Amino acid sequence: MLLLGGLSIDVDAILTTLATKPSETFSIAALLVSLVIAGVFLSHVYRRRTGKFPALSKLISMLFPARLVRHKTHLIDFSMFFVNQSIIVLLFAWMVVSIHFINVSANELLVTVLGPATPTTLDTWVVMTIMTIAIYLAYEFSYWLDHYLSHVIPFLWEFHRVHHEAEVLSPLTNARVHPIDQVVFTNVTAVITGSVNGVLTYAFGQDVGMYTLYGLNIILFVFVLLVIQLQHTHVWIPFTGLLGRVLMSPAHHQIHHSTNPEHFNSNLGSSLCIFDWAFGTLHVPSKEREKLTFGVEQEHAEDDPQTLEHALLQPFVRAYRHLRPKSGGVLQHEDGRTAPLRDEPLAPAE
Repeated sequence: MLLLGGLSIDVDAILTTLATKPSETFSIAALLVSLVIAGVFLSHVYRRRTGKFPALSKLISMLFPARLVRHKTHLIDFSMFFVNQSIIVLLFAWMVVSIHFINVSANELLVTVLGPATPTTLDTWVVMTIMTIAIYLAYEFSYWLDHYLSHVIPFLWEFHRVHHEAEVLSPLTNARVHPIDQVVFTNVTAVITGSVNGVLTYAFGQDVGMYTLYGLNIILFVFVLLVIQLQHTHVWIPFTGLLGRVLMSPAHHQIHHSTNPEHFNSNLGSSLCIFDWAFGTLHVPSKEREKLTFGVEQEHAEDDPQTLEHALLQPFVRAYRHLRPKSGGVLQHEDGRTAPLRDEPLAPAE
């Protein structure tokens, strides 16, 4: 049992879950798969440049650069991991109940308005395939929408910016998420996926479920295993061309964390780019590595974002400021660098 900031954390239970559930973001299986992919990719890049494969010691230094490993950002990432793991079970349980409630409510509303549904004559496997794809797309849209709102609504940005205050990226950065940010995401996801599930349940006249692995949508499971971990790393794996407009590569998400104003509010999807493409928030990476820096400029020079107190408490202080009346009653960003509102309406990317 670990005590962190007054929270009692069952470390053994957390580690057991990560060892036995590959669907978890930080599962040992997902980390190992990502390590293999990164190693193969970096070896390929090295061989292309030098004509030979790197020695094991060289490959290890490429995978774990000392300047990144020693960075103090990881201490907060690690702490936030355990803080969030201590409450994530409650959040997930709430989301499942909410999805079920919204699913049932949407279905009952359609029955009331349109009358009882006629069970489909389609084979069960066809219905389950449609449900699997539809729920996955609903999740992807809810992820994009929540992420977009977290960037353009000043109150929400103050909690989401904790994630962007990471000055170097590693798989642990996935855990650098403020609990309030988690709650908002949980609600948005529940409403959208629950509604889609309810509509499809009515359309098919029955709820046959979807294909899952370890309790997770099978399509999302594949992306968790192959891509999600690599999005918060220093390894530049870009998808370009048409593929770069459909799939979210690690390079896409590294651009999302960039301090370059040209990259603000871009690449908001989880594993797909289609909603970024549709709503004009897509920035396709170049094939060659782009020089990027990460982090968020602090309001005061003495502020240290790499402390647990700052990560957990400061967002409430900053968010409160946006609740106070301003001139004209309009809420505006106080830090234009962090998450500027767009002056022009969103339009499909060219």
